[in-house]
Amino acid sequence: SLFALGKPVILVSMMNPYDLRYFPTADTVLATYGLTSAAMSAAARLMFGEIKPQGRLPVTIPGFFPRGSGLQGFQE
Repeated sequence: SLFALGKPVILVSMMNPYDLRYFPTADTVLATYGLTSAAMSAAARLMFGEIKPQGRLPVTIPGFFPRGSGLQGFQE
């Protein structure tokens, strides 16, 4: 229902990066690989621009992202 609002959607996959493929219309995707408070805090800090993304996808998400995908800082 969020997608129907016509607003940008950030999808945060907290455990399994393969969940990203179930929401192909998300404008931005982020994988944290954990449900810890540190992972959730890092995701929030990233979304609010306090930190820059540093990780790379360790697996291929078939049809979406190859292994090694990721950003090193934001594109302005």
